[in-house]
Amino acid sequence: MATPVAHCLTGLSIFYLSGNHPAPRCPRHARTMLVVLLIGSNLPDFDFLPGLLIGSPDQYHRAFSHSLLFCLLATVPLLIYLKVAKIKSRAFISLMWLIAILTHLAIDWVSLDVSDPAGIELLWPFSGQRFMSDPVIFPGARRDEIFSSFTLSYNLFAVTWEILLLVPFVALCKFFYDRASALSR
Repeated sequence: MATPVAHCLTGLSIFYLSGNHPAPRCPRHARTMLVVLLIGSNLPDFDFLPGLLIGSPDQYHRAFSHSLLFCLLATVPLLIYLKVAKIKSRAFISLMWLIAILTHLAIDWVSLDVSDPAGIELLWPFSGQRFMSDPVIFPGARRDEIFSSFTLSYNLFAVTWEILLLVPFVALCKFFYDRASALSR
């Protein structure tokens, strides 16, 4: 599976592609939107937390939280909060949140997964089938023997690869965002 670096970079891309709507010129709203998208793009990996509590980080990883059902269910509390807070652009913000979570699944789908069983349970609970792209684009992170020199060097390679592939895309998104912002002034 990809590292949080890849997921944050995709969240940042969504931030620029969204045009920061509804308030591109309001720094406070832009920062809030960025935080929402960064959390959303990493949310499925929060499934490590219960596993850490029982001493087995992978125990719950890549199942429910890496499913399409989770993406939809994780959007409901945000929608409720935005409605209660009387945020006018709740549909747009919720859509960007949903896209951020879906990109997490897409990035993990095209990432190498050396754990057993490999892949993500995209259709959970309707199917236990796991999905992983062939070929993969990202080398994925290793979580076995986390402090061994092999794992550390491999994960450094994985992060470097993610940066090399995704930073140019983020830069392109920012270029178009800046250009559109300049034209709208």
